[in-house]
Amino acid sequence: IFTPEQHANALDPNTPVIVGARGTGKSFWTGVLGQDDTRAATAVAYPNLGLEKLIVKPGYSGFSGEDAVSAKIIDASIPRGGETTYGFSFWQAVIIRAAKAALRPNEDLQTIREVIEMYSDPEDAEREIRSLDSEFGKRGRVLLVTFDALDTLSRDWFRATRLVDALFEAIWTLRARRSIRAKVFIR
Repeated sequence: IFTPEQHANALDPNTPVIVGARGTGKSFWTGVLGQDDTRAATAVAYPNLGLEKLIVKPGYSGFSGEDAVSAKIIDASIPRGGETTYGFSFWQAVIIRAAKAALRPNEDLQTIREVIEMYSDPEDAEREIRSLDSEFGKRGRVLLVTFDALDTLSRDWFRATRLVDALFEAIWTLRARRSIRAKVFIR
């Protein structure tokens, strides 16, 4: 892994948004963060980033599986035209589910629909995120939820834009959290 100093922000869990043109390495760095062995090797090259404390879970990667949501799950969860109404709750549920999966890896993963329903009250969702954040802090760990390949969220540009806006809103609410972070790689 080539680790130029200029790429430290791409790995820094405290830098929530990485903007780059196609082919600049966004998906590469997402992959490095998402694999324990490559993240450990990179932690040596970037010792000040705290990469050794990270637990990384994919939020959206453009692929199905790996506990990340897919475009099909998004389409099933957020009706067309409802991106502004339902988008924030959807992405918040993605973050909550990722946190629970990281803390309790042996438990069955809830569906996004189940998480959305469970935390339909915004106060309940905020309380749960606060509790999960505290649990990561007590363990001395930091959760980083990654979002990559956002150009594949939808073939409808208007819908994709609204979904990304809702994602940024959900990520913005994490700024008060110490141990739950999100990183968006976007063009």
